[in-house]
Amino acid sequence: MLPKKSRLVDTESIKLTYKTRYRIYTDLVKVLLSKRRGSNFKLLIIVPKKIFKKMHDRTCVKRKVSAIFEDLYKNDKLPENFGCIIHITNSDILHKKQSEVSADILPGLIKALKMSQKKKVDKK
Repeated sequence: MLPKKSRLVDTESIKLTYKTRYRIYTDLVKVLLSKRRGSNFKLLIIVPKKIFKKMHDRTCVKRKVSAIFEDLYKNDKLPENFGCIIHITNSDILHKKQSEVSADILPGLIKALKMSQKKKVDKK
């Protein structure tokens, strides 16, 4: 589990992240990314009850996704000053291995980061 300073829990920050333009849709998830004023990368994983009725399935999916970001956190590969929401959109994620889930999420995250940095360069 990520440390508390790396979790997106403030409702105002969550609302701002949902209003962002930097959205990437993959087969399994929707990645929303927004610039923040803080110095840490903050993450929120949303697993809806409409997709997974049982709590242990939702918990299993959250652990699978958070393990990907824990590895990035340990290796200091998370970007600074970003808030990220990972919204699970497909129930197939439960039956996939962590490496397959990582191969789906990380390219979307990298693409969203490039979109946000490109916008920053265009303003100058």
